[in-house]
Amino acid sequence: MAQSSQGKEPDWWPREPAGYVFLARAVEQIGDVLHKDWTGAEVIAIEPLPRSRKEASQTNLFDAEKLLQHHRPDLKRPAVIGSNEFSQKHWKIAYDLAQSLRPALDRLHATQLEIVRKNEAGELDLKTRSINGGPWRDFQTEWWGFESWRSYFDRCRIDPEYPNGNRPSWNREDNDHWIFATLRSVEKVLKRLAKDREKPASNSAGSASEIPTFVSNYIKDNPTTASQSGCREKWKTLHGAHRRGELDAEWRKQAKVKGLLRKRGQHSQTAKS
Repeated sequence: MAQSSQGKEPDWWPREPAGYVFLARAVEQIGDVLHKDWTGAEVIAIEPLPRSRKEASQTNLFDAEKLLQHHRPDLKRPAVIGSNEFSQKHWKIAYDLAQSLRPALDRLHATQLEIVRKNEAGELDLKTRSINGGPWRDFQTEWWGFESWRSYFDRCRIDPEYPNGNRPSWNREDNDHWIFATLRSVEKVLKRLAKDREKPASNSAGSASEIPTFVSNYIKDNPTTASQSGCREKWKTLHGAHRRGELDAEWRKQAKVKGLLRKRGQHSQTAKS
């Protein structure tokens, strides 16, 4: 998701009408308050790349090119994203860059998830508007139930008629809508997050149900990749290193019930921890 944290906002961003904040900017603002170690690199973080160029999908190629264009202008690659060739050397550079941005990607994902939860809870008011202009429409919270929900953050737009992205090929009408948040609701969320961030560490983890709920949500959000190390990293990103023992115990408890230890051979991993 191209953003403005590293400088001038991208040309494709729409103008923000009075009283509204473009979703991409809301991600930046909320992420910066939610995470003490937010750096701005989060908004250009990509999903991990395969080690071999031969195993790369078209999306991987696109993402790798964006990384090289942004971080390694010294390579002087053609400024055409999507059709460039990769030497073994350049692919290795892109792969290493993607690996170095893994913590940033975790913070980005956590911020996106926070936005979803705030919207579903009625605390963050999201609206859509046709890219061609027109009336405002409510962003429907049930759209977050689609498996492709993270794609809404990629371009910060959605087709309300086909929110799961399955617009038929015969329908060539561009009905995409930009996604905005109301300024008032963003300000309230930022104020609440800033207040929570100022709380002493002993209170920042919340009630006794905080860790069980956190682990449950983590497993739900990562059904095929959930791991103890991933759960630890996500917790550390949001809450710091405190209550590690409680987190590990809860992970073992829930992972055992859901069969994750048996399925992924993590008995040895948890035993060593």
